[in-house]
Amino acid sequence: LNDTQHQRVCANDKTHIEKASHTWDGGKITTAATCVKDGVKTYTCTVCQATKTEAVKATGHTAVIDKAVAATCTAAGLTEGSHCSVCNAVLVKQEVIKATGHTAVTDKAVAATCTVAGLTEGSHCSVCNEVLVKQEVIKATGHTAVTDAAVAATCTKDGLTEGSHCAVCNEVLVKQEVIKATGHTAVTDKAVAATCTADGLTEGSHCSVCNEVLVKQEVVKTGGHQWSKGETVKQPTCVDAGELVFVCTVCNEKRSELLPATGLHTFGNWEISLPAAPGVAGTIFRTCAVCGHTEYGTLDPLPVTYAIGDADGDGELTSADARLALRASVGLTEKGDLEKDSAGYLACDVDHDGEVTSGDARLILRASVGLEKLS
Repeated sequence: LNDTQHQRVCANDKTHIEKASHTWDGGKITTAATCVKDGVKTYTCTVCQATKTEAVKATGHTAVIDKAVAATCTAAGLTEGSHCSVCNAVLVKQEVIKATGHTAVTDKAVAATCTVAGLTEGSHCSVCNEVLVKQEVIKATGHTAVTDAAVAATCTKDGLTEGSHCAVCNEVLVKQEVIKATGHTAVTDKAVAATCTADGLTEGSHCSVCNEVLVKQEVVKTGGHQWSKGETVKQPTCVDAGELVFVCTVCNEKRSELLPATGLHTFGNWEISLPAAPGVAGTIFRTCAVCGHTEYGTLDPLPVTYAIGDADGDGELTSADARLALRASVGLTEKGDLEKDSAGYLACDVDHDGEVTSGDARLILRASVGLEKLS
């Protein structure tokens, strides 16, 4: 009849109608509610089988977080978002974050050594460690052998056998073995007796191989010559030295000393070899009766008397006297000229003024030809 009642009509009398309330059952969900749409619940009357519906409210979304995904060097990332776990509807959309790209770091080259391989330069990403430029292997170079020369053993030092090492890394390739020192080979150094003039030596020894002194020779001092008192073998004279000889009483070596000449001549009387003359010195000599040495002396010149104007002292007035006076007036002092203040010079001062002048020479020249009288 309606949602609340139902009725029944008598089959025999259509006017006989009975009404009664529906008897509803518990209801069944006939359309399930979703996250965003209401559902339907249907009730059925247990008497008349009539139905009624009732809305079932939408459940609403059940949010689930969609975690953010960090971007990597090669893959894009996502921001945080969410969706419904029931209907999978996207609630918060995840935004794309672009890939960051690699952060390149250089992998340094490693030089190959003699025994260890090296690497070329490469690179990798410092974030994800992905290799960007692969390092290639460089083969080990192998050793460069250099000979270590043998060292001969000496008397005091060990030696070494020949060996070798690497010139690059210094690794020993062939080890040098030690050769023990040989020790000294002693040779006697004979003693040397001291003499009058040379020191001697005690006995010693040295090594004949390396010459090292093993026993040092000590110096034995010389005693020096032992000289005799000396014998005169040549007497000195007035001019010649004498000689005194000494003999060493140890080694018979001789030495001599000079006896100085006496310097005392035995002279005779002085003799005249050139008599003195007016104005000219004379010469005398005497001779040693022992050695014949001659000693010379001089006699004073005899006095010279000059007449006024007679410059050369020959007793006459001539042009030569005038010439000497003229040369003296100008100070000429060559050989034959008059010395100042000599008798000839003073004789030329005919005007008695204390000087010899050209005027004096003129007067002498006039007097020499009778034109002037000097007084």
